[in-house]
Amino acid sequence: MVPDMRFKLVVLAIAGALAVMAPPSSAASKGTTSTVVAGAWQATPGTGFFTGGDPQSCHFIYQGVVTLNGAFSGVFHEIDGTAQCDLSKLPGSLPYRLTTGGTIDGVYSGDGSRGSFTFKGAGTGEAVSGQFIGDYDITSSSGDPTWRCSTLHLSFDGIANPFTSFGGYRGTWIHGCKS
Repeated sequence: MVPDMRFKLVVLAIAGALAVMAPPSSAASKGTTSTVVAGAWQATPGTGFFTGGDPQSCHFIYQGVVTLNGAFSGVFHEIDGTAQCDLSKLPGSLPYRLTTGGTIDGVYSGDGSRGSFTFKGAGTGEAVSGQFIGDYDITSSSGDPTWRCSTLHLSFDGIANPFTSFGGYRGTWIHGCKS
């Protein structure tokens, strides 16, 4: 690994640790239990599968599959992603923005419960350097009682490139239905 890449990974790890220590948001919750969650993610191929768009205008439609390990272990399915990049910044930079939705299916390591989340999210990145940051909100949940009535904002950061992408995730999970 090149020295510059190690520095970026250390900075991302420190930023992730600081974000985990941040207090939960004050948004109204459906659940009763607050749990800090964190872990790692990886995607191969790193940029998903392009399903449409216009490469000349740098607009893409894609689907992606991301593996999660940590508090949640499972699969993050990006079903209806769109990405737009800024070709005017080439050759030194290629910033992009994306919006996506899909599901997270998996297991919570705290108690072995299983469930599914539906999410919507947005991210920004820099294709030349590989830097990526994304924010995703759970819109619905199902599965074992631990997963029901969930409110969850997950932040992702890491390195994204066409071959393999990886990084960390963290958030505060409000879950468990009120009686």
